[in-house]
Amino acid sequence: MSYGVVICNPPIPADDKTAWRQLNALIDVKGPIPELFHKFLKRLTARYPCMSQLPEDKIDDAVWSDGPLRNNAGHRATVLNMSFSRVEEVLPFLIGTANDLGLFVIDDQTGLIHRPDGIKGLSLTVNGKSLLRNLTERQLHEAVDRMTADGEPSVLI
Repeated sequence: MSYGVVICNPPIPADDKTAWRQLNALIDVKGPIPELFHKFLKRLTARYPCMSQLPEDKIDDAVWSDGPLRNNAGHRATVLNMSFSRVEEVLPFLIGTANDLGLFVIDDQTGLIHRPDGIKGLSLTVNGKSLLRNLTERQLHEAVDRMTADGEPSVLI
């Protein structure tokens, strides 16, 4: 079992419910793989190598649960799956890298869409764990609404 996210190039509907409804269609769009996805994957694998780049004895330590990652790239979306044990370390870098390139990150596990048009520098930290970077106002409200007695959010600017 792995933790999956979908990286999408614009445009993505501004309304999250509409974006979620269109997600599978975005994944299935056929066409050439945009250079932007190649650039994104190159930045990711420079820090967290693809399992296809690792020696045989290091594959069990890989961040990614499949490879080569370039095979996961499509025309409108790239699907990435990572080991649950590495999510806390890798996800903030993945989101930041994608958003810096103007890409959207759709996180099925949290139900959040990390948009590149969020407020730069505004991040959400819960119980010392950075959960969201470059929040939109809507994401901030949704995250606070989801909070339970398990933790209180602190917003860092």
